[in-house]
Amino acid sequence: MTRRLTIFLLASMLTWTFLLGSVASAQILPDGFDSTNIRSIWKFLDPRGGCSVVKDSVSPTSERLKFIVPAGLSRDPYPYSGFPPNRTARLVQKVGPLGNFAVLVKFDSVMNSMYQIKGIEAIEDDSSFIRCEVYCDSTDTAGHPGRTLRLNAYLASVVNGSVNQSVLPLSLRPDTTRTIWLRLDRINDNWTQRYSTNGISWTIANAIIQAIPIDSIGIHVAVTDPANTASGTNAPAFTAYIDSFGVGNPNDLPVQLSSFSAVLQSNRLVRLDWSTATETNNYGFDVQKSLGNTENFQTIPGSFVPGNGTTIEPHQYFYVDNSTSQGDWYYRLKQMDLDGSFNFTEPIQVSILSGVEDKSLPTAFALEQNYPNPFNPTTEIRYQISEVRGQRSEASRVALKVYDMLGREVATLVNEVKQPGTYSIQFDASQLTSGVYIYKLSSAGQSFTRKMTVMK
Repeated sequence: MTRRLTIFLLASMLTWTFLLGSVASAQILPDGFDSTNIRSIWKFLDPRGGCSVVKDSVSPTSERLKFIVPAGLSRDPYPYSGFPPNRTARLVQKVGPLGNFAVLVKFDSVMNSMYQIKGIEAIEDDSSFIRCEVYCDSTDTAGHPGRTLRLNAYLASVVNGSVNQSVLPLSLRPDTTRTIWLRLDRINDNWTQRYSTNGISWTIANAIIQAIPIDSIGIHVAVTDPANTASGTNAPAFTAYIDSFGVGNPNDLPVQLSSFSAVLQSNRLVRLDWSTATETNNYGFDVQKSLGNTENFQTIPGSFVPGNGTTIEPHQYFYVDNSTSQGDWYYRLKQMDLDGSFNFTEPIQVSILSGVEDKSLPTAFALEQNYPNPFNPTTEIRYQISEVRGQRSEASRVALKVYDMLGREVATLVNEVKQPGTYSIQFDASQLTSGVYIYKLSSAGQSFTRKMTVMK
């Protein structure tokens, strides 16, 4: 039993209405791609040339888009060293200033080579945008050892070359998962990525916080040279099919999860931490785990953590599992609504070795919400340093700084070289006045910001 959502996506449920010419109002238009003229809604951008979008007939009464990207040049918008601004071929709706929204895309095509990419963009300009996508990488680490490919969910903001990202290996096989829906939700500065294999039940993959003005929505298909350089010429070819594009309600999902992490403590205790940006009718969470794979999850007895009903304030949660043994353990949350419906998060992994205390590395670059918040005068800030775009990070310089709302730096908490891992630091705001402050974590071209409140 899963939470059933009303999704304005399936062509069998709706008759789409199209506007001719340019879109003048701040309204995102759905598209079943059955119109004879896709450019009545979309503008096709192809900065590096060679890509194309054509109609593909599924049946006499149903069509989809065939998005063709040739082999050779890298076309990834990710700002690797030397990359210019967004170079991805994409379809774009320019709709004007957007507030809160939810958009969904149904893709229909397998991914059989690294790095093939398909996803959604929320755009300010070519140098500042949000990316919500899945991409194919090498070596499956999502509970299926031995596979040569893995499918990753990726959510990131790129703002004038600064990257705030979250990457999560999925339990889906890229070479057999033909149909996948991607969904991008925005509520204020909170961005949430979800995916589905049926368009009805959704799994939370990633969440980030980023203040950015948005006036366009895009659908992109891309490839990247394995060397991850702007001048690379060995990117694979990729043809993706786009069945439909839909518009949803960002408030129709019960919980906006902003982080979920796990770390192995002493004596084989596994601590799970998660936080929510907003909650609607949230009854609470069960913690589930599976040994060796992501296919046999069981609820941990006594693991229920009550939710906070309906709230627009951030909340932090944790659970400590003291019943582990040797092996690769996968954890996920079962979030339950007051009406009995439920959703699952994407699994995260912790490895426990025999006879030794294993310090498992975190699964994502992340900055958690400080706790307590609001606070006076001290609070704890936890953060994680992990891999960058699927590559294990070496030691890197890490900076954690605090700014006032005018952008002036008021404190430097961390400015040193650190290995990948999970860290925490106490912040003493006794010298600051009451108010809202921003704290920012930066490392290896990535950044993450959050707000905190000093209340005296």
